[in-house]
Amino acid sequence: MESRAQANPDPEDKYAFGALSAFCGEKDMALRMLKTSIEHSYCAYSALQSDPLLVKLRGTLEFSQLLSSAKDCQNRFLAEQR
Repeated sequence: MESRAQANPDPEDKYAFGALSAFCGEKDMALRMLKTSIEHSYCAYSALQSDPLLVKLRGTLEFSQLLSSAKDCQNRFLAEQR
């Protein structure tokens, strides 16, 4: 399943698969998918903070790193819009 999700070019779909994986307890797969979605410009900073499917990941070092990457992604996007 993960390889099919990774092959999908839509980063929002990668985020959704990662969130569902987190909810199902597949922490490592979830983190990989969420990281990939952010790397492909899905700047999900607000979603990462509020998505109830990600409760099991919050508070981990890996999640903090994802949150930081998402904030950087969002800041780059906003800077390009100015």
